[in-house]
Amino acid sequence: MKIMRLVTIEKQVLHYLIPLIKYVEKKDVELIIVGSNVEIYRDDYPWVKFISLNIERKPKLVKDLIALLKLTKLIHTEKPDILHSTFPKPGLLGAISGCLCRVKRRYHTFTGQMWNDSRYPKLTATYWADVVISKLNSNVLTDGEDQSKFLYESGVRYKGGLIPYLGDGAFCGIDYSSITSVVKKNPSDIITFTYLARKTKEKGCLDIIDAFSRVHYLHPNTKLLFIGPDESNGLLDEKLARKDLSGIQIISQVECVQRYLLESDVFCLPSYREGFSTILLEAAAYGIPCIGYDTVGVAEPILKCNSGEVVKLGDIDAFSEKMLCFAKNEKKRNEYSESGRVNARIKFDSYKCLNDLFDFYHSEIKWER
Repeated sequence: MKIMRLVTIEKQVLHYLIPLIKYVEKKDVELIIVGSNVEIYRDDYPWVKFISLNIERKPKLVKDLIALLKLTKLIHTEKPDILHSTFPKPGLLGAISGCLCRVKRRYHTFTGQMWNDSRYPKLTATYWADVVISKLNSNVLTDGEDQSKFLYESGVRYKGGLIPYLGDGAFCGIDYSSITSVVKKNPSDIITFTYLARKTKEKGCLDIIDAFSRVHYLHPNTKLLFIGPDESNGLLDEKLARKDLSGIQIISQVECVQRYLLESDVFCLPSYREGFSTILLEAAAYGIPCIGYDTVGVAEPILKCNSGEVVKLGDIDAFSEKMLCFAKNEKKRNEYSESGRVNARIKFDSYKCLNDLFDFYHSEIKWER
């Protein structure tokens, strides 16, 4: 079986496809990964064929047409049995190229929509790109139940119905081979909250600063690890300039996420737009209670793992109250820590998620292992 997976940039391989790469190492599967600068992983995983193809994240007509032509030529040359894309741009390019090359099995997994916080989504190009993706592929998937319902209600459907998802959801699950042991941080009177995401308005970077400022004023023995690259176009600097930054440790990009998770007492993600959040699953796997907004991609992993609680989307007061409650209630933190760790392992082990994926592939092509 020859499978071609499409991504936008090389970091998506690191964050989403490593479990798949490990899974196919000793199986009768030829895996090809295509995307910008992905060849940097060639020496690390010699059993996988990496082909670099420049795919821009944002719309750029000329470069997108060039990428489409190159991808079409590549698919025609490689002749994959399965073409499977994720993320918006490779999804659209893959759907068109796959049709042109008459690839029989063309799949796409929806992991979050760029238009879901738009007041008029049907006036956006990205909405109609998702509609095209759902129509041109032979089958499409989502990364969870909430995502399927949201897309259905928004008019993005598969054969007129809900787009299916696999197992309990999640795109790739948790690679437990990287979680060798869970070592609690040294006991401390300081309660550490952690935000780890790209610092954009949509990811809730402004909301977490407001929420933590209120918590720290009422409960000074608190700390915020504020982690991620600043992509807020100056909005965050304006917010921070008006705040007391005591208790906030600002960190840009990090190589070892696990180090900071092990320092955390509570993980916070007041995001407005997510795919099925992998970082929330990782936090649950490490036994870290979570707080998030009741929105697609955030609420589902928290509730399915029973790893924490959610509040109404955009309600910063409720979010800060929940943070304060967790800071004061060690028993509550411990209960969510234990249940989150257990449920994450049962439902979202990457090996289980990948078994579900290959069961889907096999059912589609009626191929026996």
